[in-house]
Amino acid sequence: MSVPRRREASYTPRMRRGLDHSRRLLTTPGIRETGVIAGILVVGLLVRLPNLNAPLLAISSFRQTETAYPALIYHQQGINLLFPQLPVLGKPWQVPFEFPLFQAMAALLMNLGGAVDWAMRMSSVICCMATAVALWGLVRHISTRTAAALAVLVFLASPFTVWWSRASMIEYMATAFSVGYVWAGMIWIDRRQRRFAVLAIALGTLAMLVKVTSAVFWMVPLFLYWGTVSRPPLREWLRERLRTSAVLFAIPLAACVLWTHHADAIKAASPATSWMTSEALIGFNFGWVSQRLDPHQWSRIIHPFDTFVTGLPFWVFAAVCVIAILRERRAVWIGITLAGALPVLTFMNLYAVQAYYLAAVTPAAAAVIGYALDGIIRYWRSVPLRAAAMLVVIAWLGATLYVQREFLASSYTTSTPDPSNVLTQAREIDAGTQLQDLIVFDGLSWSPAVPYYARRRGMMLLQIIDTPQVLNSLPRQGYTYLYTLTPSPGSFSAAALAVLQRWAWFGDISAHLFRLGPTYASVDKAYAAATAQTFQLSGGASALMAGSRRVLCNGSTTDVTVPSGLTVTLQFAAPSPAEGMSLAVNGRWLPAERTVVVNADASSSGSLRLTCAGGIELDLDGAYAQRP
Repeated sequence: MSVPRRREASYTPRMRRGLDHSRRLLTTPGIRETGVIAGILVVGLLVRLPNLNAPLLAISSFRQTETAYPALIYHQQGINLLFPQLPVLGKPWQVPFEFPLFQAMAALLMNLGGAVDWAMRMSSVICCMATAVALWGLVRHISTRTAAALAVLVFLASPFTVWWSRASMIEYMATAFSVGYVWAGMIWIDRRQRRFAVLAIALGTLAMLVKVTSAVFWMVPLFLYWGTVSRPPLREWLRERLRTSAVLFAIPLAACVLWTHHADAIKAASPATSWMTSEALIGFNFGWVSQRLDPHQWSRIIHPFDTFVTGLPFWVFAAVCVIAILRERRAVWIGITLAGALPVLTFMNLYAVQAYYLAAVTPAAAAVIGYALDGIIRYWRSVPLRAAAMLVVIAWLGATLYVQREFLASSYTTSTPDPSNVLTQAREIDAGTQLQDLIVFDGLSWSPAVPYYARRRGMMLLQIIDTPQVLNSLPRQGYTYLYTLTPSPGSFSAAALAVLQRWAWFGDISAHLFRLGPTYASVDKAYAAATAQTFQLSGGASALMAGSRRVLCNGSTTDVTVPSGLTVTLQFAAPSPAEGMSLAVNGRWLPAERTVVVNADASSSGSLRLTCAGGIELDLDGAYAQRP
């Protein structure tokens, strides 16, 4: 019995020493701070992981799939950063805007086995967490541990950040590089160590390449930062500002100019993309003076900022900014405030029409709020008051998330909302075409969502590029299908009709999909095919009608008896039907033409039900059991 007691006696001091060591670690400020920040980051990551496999639909599917399609092609064909492909505006399939580093990152996750949509969303989550780490480092460098922790908490708990950090967007890669750029640059200003200058230049260059519309404004706090010492005399301060600009600004700005020139040269080379060069988009990007004087336009920006980003009335946030600026009267906080405000003032139209653009201002807003809250908490010196203030902060963040629960739910539900029926349209295209087929898209704006999910390339018809030059080039480029969204059955857009006129024959494959070709043989798999050419009757043709018939465009149906299971050619009277008239064969609509050939499947019932729209009537001269 004595041996166990001796062992117990020998272990007791060790256990006591171990407990004392653990207690010291937990009470050490650095260890405690690391634990708090790690806990916030882990929770922030975990709440972003569910349902990342959901389709890139619901809100801004246009922008999400515009980002995802080049990444998918990188995964399939290899990464080429200088020539990313977005195959929706014709050959050479390139519409470069931002430097495609985010797309390359997502492609690497796909190469490791990640599903395509999951990889896009996961890349955004990773970039959001990187932004949070950079934000902590920046605020910690120029303020206190509490301010840094509060800034990270406010950033990650914002409903806006929760939703958009799970979207297929480049926004949080741009913020991660931008905030990291400022953090590294400030360390270099303080320490003058070359490695931090190199790191800052690298991060700043990447930030400017990925998204200049937000990154360039983060140069303002760097310019206004003069370190932890008091501001030097004006001449010395100006000399230091010039040095900072030369070291930290020159290379990122030059890289941005070179990439923009390269991207514009590619877009200017094609008539389908020349309208998207930087010069052509000046009005769209910067907006107009009248827009800045319109309260309604400002409400389109301030309302989502209040409700989704901060959860505070705008006047309260403005007061927070004033507290942050006046707290220690440091110009760097004016710079951080301007890093959030100047993008909106400069690119007002982008922020008014694109909801996701507010992502660029979320780190600055979180930094200012965290810094101001830290000042308020420190003003109350008693521990109970400080604890109460922290509880108020947590309650405010929780209430903001609760109020926006329905907005956030769309990103977490298993059944992702698809208000534009993107997946249904993609399935229709996939069923009627092959991977290598080129498709003209009408009625989809230039949103890549449908082509992306159908995995097809093509030309999105827009009014700005709907020119004879572009339309006449389509047959030569090998387009063989038209997908058109009709506003109502029997109604076809002028653009769709203009496309169909470029081919001798067209035929309907499904409700919105038409096959295009030079001969009937190229479209003979269609349910019904049409041409403006006159039907050439051969000696062996069998007439199926004793005389002509009228097809009225009043909702009534004209029935034509035909042999079951045979191809039937319908001949309408000259001149050809007026433009804008359409014909339905057994409920399947197509633009009306002089000759319509109905395949054997359509005649299997022994009768054709005909009706028309867009005019008064169509004169049916004859029906023949013969194919062209």
